[in-house]
Amino acid sequence: MGSTVARADAVNRFPVWQSLLLLRPRFLYLRAEIKEIPLPVLLVFPLSLLELAPPVASWILRRQGRPQTEPLRLLLQGLRRQGWALRKLPPLALLEVEVRGQIRLKMGLW
Repeated sequence: MGSTVARADAVNRFPVWQSLLLLRPRFLYLRAEIKEIPLPVLLVFPLSLLELAPPVASWILRRQGRPQTEPLRLLLQGLRRQGWALRKLPPLALLEVEVRGQIRLKMGLW
């Protein structure tokens, strides 16, 4: 317990640590447990790819220059910084669903 308090004090005294903690690797995961399959299926997706997808897609749409894709490009520009909001959260389950005891899905942030 003492080391946790000391670490919290160090983070509060040095704001640089707070920004460095945001750079730690984070992942979105999907875990599926199916009654007929004895092992759970686990898919892991790096959060950095989710953060890079909107700017790259916006760049591709801008290069194409089609006027009908302009609303989508503006939407992607609005999503650019939203991935950082997920980085600030602690590890948690975002969605947990069980279907009639047969299938159990869990999506979360790790």
